Amino acid sequence: MDQIRSALRDCNKRILELQSLGSNETKQTLTGLFNEKLRELEAHDKAKPIQVEKPETDPTKQGELQQVGRAIEAEQAIIVSLTTDLQAAENANRTAQLRKAVAERVLGRLRNFQLQYDSFARDAAADCEELGLKIEDLVKIQIDTVTPTSIRDEAQVAGETATVVKTAAENGLSAARQRIGELTSQLDAPNIKYQTYVQELEAWQQRRAVIVGNEAQVGSINYLQVQLSGLLNIPAELKVVGNDRE
Repeated sequence: MDQIRSALRDCNKRILELQSLGSNETKQTLTGLFNEKLRELEAHDKAKPIQVEKPETDPTKQGELQQVGRAIEAEQAIIVSLTTDLQAAENANRTAQLRKAVAERVLGRLRNFQLQYDSFARDAAADCEELGLKIEDLVKIQIDTVTPTSIRDEAQVAGETATVVKTAAENGLSAARQRIGELTSQLDAPNIKYQTYVQELEAWQQRRAVIVGNEAQVGSINYLQVQLSGLLNIPAELKVVGNDRE
């Protein structure tokens, strides 16, 4: 009997999740976010830095410039690493905020359901009393608010942790860019122009990668595209879960 109740509880939980995901509100929100990201990508591609060819090195300054160049490359490698950390932290924070918002929505619906049941019980109490019955003997419900509350609280902690990582990465990036600026000032004009282009191109590529993203990167084009495609499967999945519950 306990196994049946547990399976029924899981089915009801999944049905609530699917109904939330399949709502018109969710579809409109995802579509709006997807179109906004496409416009952002179009604008970003138009702003691609103009290519600058690497200048020839003056033989008399070759050793000094190479040393500065290697130091700049080392700082650029740090920037790439910190940018990866920053993107991961932003992705983790977005995921946490989304889970928190969905958990809050589920809790709200559970509270509404409880209120509806309480109203029904009050309305039926007199008739049940007339028949010598008790409403709680006729209708039994079990509402699990512990699980979504736990998910909400875990998401809150995950978001706070991601914010700490994000701040550290941003501070590290700022320091690395400052060091690159100091090193770049030691170069001649053609090399300064080239290094500026390299930095701008790297920043442009990193930003484009964030916009396009992947299936797991919340808020990116690829993520939103997968989410929109997944909406098509919700009616069939609801039917399967509903049949399992029966």
